[in-house]
Amino acid sequence: MSTYSRIGIVVTLFSFLSCQFIACTPSSPSDPLPILGERDIMERNNDGVKVIDTIYHTIPDFTLVDQDSNIVSKNTLRGKIYLADFFFTRCPTICPVTSRNLLQVAKHFVDEPRVVIISHTVDPKYDRPYVL
Repeated sequence: MSTYSRIGIVVTLFSFLSCQFIACTPSSPSDPLPILGERDIMERNNDGVKVIDTIYHTIPDFTLVDQDSNIVSKNTLRGKIYLADFFFTRCPTICPVTSRNLLQVAKHFVDEPRVVIISHTVDPKYDRPYVL
């Protein structure tokens, strides 16, 4: 099994499990989204008083170009759950399979504006907006 096949399987499995978790959690569009994942606990001294802070891991700011040459940034996705996918257009093996699976995920969440799928190319020199 090639490295790309393994990566594709892991991405697809992660996508499926993430979506199953989200789909099984009842909420309305006005409910705040939960913070999932690891967090660090930091103790600090504030005027002689010991204060414990919870530090959540965050994704650093980014600026990317989409298939329509629009800028997408962290602010574009604020308040949304986004599933990150990695591909390249000349990928003949696992990428088409992953894309078909992600299409099923997208169809499941078509009426949920808080969930978006962001696909990142790993070949930006070739995968220009006009190719995408």
